[in-house]
Amino acid sequence: MGQDTPRADYSTMKHGEKCDDADWDERPVHRVTITTALHMGVTEVTIAQYRQFNPKLKNAGADDEAVTDVSWHDAMKFSEWLSKKEGKTYRLPTEAEWEYTCRAGTTTTFSTGERLPDGFRSSR
Repeated sequence: MGQDTPRADYSTMKHGEKCDDADWDERPVHRVTITTALHMGVTEVTIAQYRQFNPKLKNAGADDEAVTDVSWHDAMKFSEWLSKKEGKTYRLPTEAEWEYTCRAGTTTTFSTGERLPDGFRSSR
């Protein structure tokens, strides 16, 4: 878990002098053991799904788009609501579970290889 390289702010052409400052909280790479099986949704929670929980959702977008701008507290409340509704346990993944799932078994710098794909735009 974590990242040792590249020391980059994902805009190194513009901010080369800041490369060593980026991702300070991802260092050093360290081994984490996930001891419990987990299931993760194939897609993000959609606007339509979240509106069942909160009809006053102010997200603009199509029902099948991912819900955005939801606080951690509201995501926790949604998980609790969904657990009660379906009689199963739903929860947010830990950071280790999220990284494991997103990386899909890759060991390269990025899950897409040693570089980000052309056209990738970071939200940072």
